[in-house]
Amino acid sequence: MRKEKEAEALKKSFRLSQAAIAQALASDFVSSFYVNCKTGSYIEYSSSEFYRSLNFPAVGDDFFSLTSNSLMNLVYVEDVDMVRTAFTPENVGKVLSVDKSFGLIFRIIVKDAPLYVEMKVTKMINDNDHIVVGFKNIDAHMKRIEAYENAKKNHLTFAGIAEALASDYVALFYVDTKNDVYKQYSSTDKFKTLGIPEEGTMFFSSPEGLMKHVHPDDLPIYFAACNKENVLNVLSKDRSFALTIRIMVEGRPYYSRIKITKMMLEDQYHVVVGISNIDDQVKREENYARSLDEVKEIAYRDPLTGVKSKHAFSEIETKINDDIEDGSVLPFSLLVCDVNGLKEVNDTYGHKVGDRYIKDACTIICKAYKHSPVYRIGGDEFVVILEGEDYDHRDEILVEVNHLIEENHLQKKESISIGMANFEKGKDKNLHEVFERADALMYARKKELKARK
Repeated sequence: MRKEKEAEALKKSFRLSQAAIAQALASDFVSSFYVNCKTGSYIEYSSSEFYRSLNFPAVGDDFFSLTSNSLMNLVYVEDVDMVRTAFTPENVGKVLSVDKSFGLIFRIIVKDAPLYVEMKVTKMINDNDHIVVGFKNIDAHMKRIEAYENAKKNHLTFAGIAEALASDYVALFYVDTKNDVYKQYSSTDKFKTLGIPEEGTMFFSSPEGLMKHVHPDDLPIYFAACNKENVLNVLSKDRSFALTIRIMVEGRPYYSRIKITKMMLEDQYHVVVGISNIDDQVKREENYARSLDEVKEIAYRDPLTGVKSKHAFSEIETKINDDIEDGSVLPFSLLVCDVNGLKEVNDTYGHKVGDRYIKDACTIICKAYKHSPVYRIGGDEFVVILEGEDYDHRDEILVEVNHLIEENHLQKKESISIGMANFEKGKDKNLHEVFERADALMYARKKELKARK
């Protein structure tokens, strides 16, 4: 009997206020609405100063009308059609019939600038008539909002909201940082397979706790960030902090986000620790990054010769100009190369032979300047920015390649006119000034070779 009383006393000592849980979980949302799906009536149960400035009524009879009119006036023009198409009662209802939540990311205009927000619609637990609609500011470094204060005034059930918001997490823990004890608030079936005790001590460092399942390569990061001393130090300055690591579940690593949020000001010693499975999100982002790299590689590569493209040259020109402006530019030389006689080859033998002629000429340039980037900026024009060994031996290489070109010119083979100019610090204000000098020297060389026919 005494043990039962002690167990009950222990449970009571860790019983978490549902309102406080909801407040902690809602810290990411700038405004939330409790909506009756059948009637459309709604009540705003939390809002920040930022969101109140948008002048949304706190209560009303037709939430979807409100969002399609008042909200649409704020949506960034490029996102209007997408929001109007996606956020309809029919579409939201269809998604929620098969999933727990509906999400939409778009931009609104705040102070004449677009700002990204996320709208999330979540079903209530055991309540098919109501949904929770949250607006989250996902633009960088905005103030976190105070959560659910208006909900108290409007007598909204925080227990249901806490459960709805908790659906983003595979596990939630309520931790007493003063006594270093914890209690698991909720968890998914998959997370339960880890066998972490539902309550215990030393939450951040227990050998039987989460750290036991952290991917070995991520353990140094976990130890550095999630030790009790660092957690308390960070939370003394900010409301929450998050860490992305991999957690091993059934022998497979899953990218997970650990978010630690302190309770409201009146509760100094307790924090809520939420663990989210973000594996799919990270994988999508990785695939997207790879796709961008592939697209960039295509855009930055000349399809005929395989050297860098005009687009790539424009980007490096911008960078070099920035370096010239701030004084950090390194010494360099620039070559302008023009393929001689291409029009004649095209007119006599056709463009297929002309393409072969361009490629052979490009090969001469690449072999001569094997340590420097080569750019094709026009049909018969190439630019080389000399770096490293090529820059150090620029005069000798130019003599050698011109000797080869002169022999080719006599034999009616691939011929190139080259002009080289050095960057002059203190004189050249941008890359174009170096280019113009090299271009003039190239035309002088072309005239010289033409006279030798």
